[in-house]
Amino acid sequence: MYILGINGSPRTGGNCDLLLDAALAAAALAGADTEKLLLCRLCIAPCRACDKPSLDGPCVVADDMAMVYERLGRADAVILASPIYFG
Repeated sequence: MYILGINGSPRTGGNCDLLLDAALAAAALAGADTEKLLLCRLCIAPCRACDKPSLDGPCVVADDMAMVYERLGRADAVILASPIYFG
């Protein structure tokens, strides 16, 4: 089993990062292969709404999102850590 953890917080070492690490460590202890992606360290550009890619063609924007899609396609489970800002 391959479990992908995605951290959407810009703060490495913060609560999201620590909780995601704990969840992935527990999954690894149970025998899963795990990987963590830190979105703040990836180069991801917005969609250009060019209508050029089809369902079987690549996106015209060459960024790290292609790697994220590949990992998501392989994952048996995904853990998403996202900050909630309030106050």
